[in-house]
Amino acid sequence: MNSGIHDAWNLTDKLNRILRHGGDPSLLELYNRQRRAVTLSFVQAQTIENKEFMEQGHAEYQRQRMDRFEAIRNDPAQRRQFLLRQSMFTSLEEAETIQ
Repeated sequence: MNSGIHDAWNLTDKLNRILRHGGDPSLLELYNRQRRAVTLSFVQAQTIENKEFMEQGHAEYQRQRMDRFEAIRNDPAQRRQFLLRQSMFTSLEEAETIQ
């Protein structure tokens, strides 16, 4: 859901610039490049993690996952980075670097 919200926000910005401010229609190609990069960076990583869960078996994966979350919880820098990534705020920053 976060990905869809960010996609809509990005597209709305591009359409507003084109329709109301005389922006170049090539902004839609920029949107496409940004969206694909974010999809590969975030969504695909989540998909790979889910696949690993299915391959490893529930008990082993759950133990590893809980260990990882415990480490994140106990480290403020890791915790902040994790939350920024999960909320896809880092994806917004990544998208802005794409031209």
